[in-house]
Amino acid sequence: MTEPPFVTKIASAIEKHRLLAPDRENRLIIGLSGGMDSMCLLDVLLRLNSAGAYKISLLAVHINHCLRGAEADADEAFVREYCERAGVPALTFRAGVREAAAKNKLSVEEAGRAERMRIFREVMAETGAEAAALAHHMDDSVETVLMNIGRGSGPDGLAGIRPVSGGETRIIRPFIETRRAEIARYAAENGIPFRNDKSNGSPEYTRNRVRNGLIPELSRVFGRDATANIARLSAIIAEENECMDAFAGRLYEQCVFVRNQAGDAGGGVLREVFIPALAGQPTALIKRLFRLIIKETAGRGKDVSYALIGEITHLLTARTGKKVFLPGGIRVLRSYDRLIFTDTGKKAKKNGDKAESILRPSYLLSMGGSVYEPNLGLWFTMSGEKKVRLQNCVNVCTKIYLCDKIPGIVEVRTRRPGDRIRLRNAGTQKLSDYFINNKTPQSLRDAIPLVAAGRDILWILDERNATGEGACFTGENSPGRSGQASEVYIQTWREIQT
Repeated sequence: MTEPPFVTKIASAIEKHRLLAPDRENRLIIGLSGGMDSMCLLDVLLRLNSAGAYKISLLAVHINHCLRGAEADADEAFVREYCERAGVPALTFRAGVREAAAKNKLSVEEAGRAERMRIFREVMAETGAEAAALAHHMDDSVETVLMNIGRGSGPDGLAGIRPVSGGETRIIRPFIETRRAEIARYAAENGIPFRNDKSNGSPEYTRNRVRNGLIPELSRVFGRDATANIARLSAIIAEENECMDAFAGRLYEQCVFVRNQAGDAGGGVLREVFIPALAGQPTALIKRLFRLIIKETAGRGKDVSYALIGEITHLLTARTGKKVFLPGGIRVLRSYDRLIFTDTGKKAKKNGDKAESILRPSYLLSMGGSVYEPNLGLWFTMSGEKKVRLQNCVNVCTKIYLCDKIPGIVEVRTRRPGDRIRLRNAGTQKLSDYFINNKTPQSLRDAIPLVAAGRDILWILDERNATGEGACFTGENSPGRSGQASEVYIQTWREIQT
């Protein structure tokens, strides 16, 4: 049996954008509101499965936003009954969207979308579905672009709704290159039942005003189909965004350093941008880099305004210590020649916005003994003789001290108030002054491992002194080797994983 041209068109779009795998079962959930678009999408996917074009296992998910009283309840009942007749398993949910909007200071539209995505994520996690199929079409995408322009969006917002979006939840949109009128014609020709959402005509919602007022006016003023032209522009911008993202990714590899912020629950990572590496780079690429870092730091896409990206850019010429705070608890700090992006979270705010130490406990290091620090993955050994060869290890580093110059019990820890170091031919110095003089970012100082004897710091395992045989002198208690006292060898290394 020959499929309708509309179904063939959607099958081509699925193949073009690789929305489904042709050689295995595709486990999908489908967002099924009961409206014309989603009911037609369900019908098309069922046809493609029946025809053997794709193997599709479907689970319908209906979300009652509790905004339209009895009418919304009737939509829910319609979806449940239709799916039962069609043999499609279905789940229905209720979401208090108005309450969520008030609580999170969002519009009703934004809160509704957030609730839908939350439910989709939960259902996918529980069922093992690999993607959610949604019925967004070209007209929806153009409406979104115009709304984004009104909100002051950048290039990402001008790209509109894409056929596939990733992140925590993979979304596929088989209808995204299809017009609303085509879907309506398919529904009429094939007798597909659906529910009409009367709120789609209400001027209360911004999208409805764009759909029913702005777009028709644009078409009238320019004498052209505004929707088709804007969709074409969005496709061009999407392609150029991919190009810019690729360049930003390369720049990321050249100038961004990723460090562990903490070794226990509640920690995270710091992302440091080495500012001199940005010299000569176009401003647009630098801003694209910042968006990428924010996304990586947050672990998800973040909607950061052009104005906030501009504030981060201004940090490039600001004095050290200046900060910018972004939505969701992300902090950007100018620290000497670096910008440091941190997902502070609630815990960091309670702690006065300080980084947490990687090494929480201290580890006593006795003569002839060894200790292992699991967060760093480092072994520490103290002995009276140098271990010339250590088997199955890398990054061996040795420090030599005179036994009578070590003032107390040796331990591996992080900094404490009153810590001092003894410099070669330069007396003693506060550890805090050492960090300042060496321009060590403040956010990292609590996380740098130290070998200490009481308040005297024997070894600072920072970037300058953490590796290499006979590494740079950073605080030995005696610079010379008089031979009048026995020597103590402190070594660090990492085991080779086999």
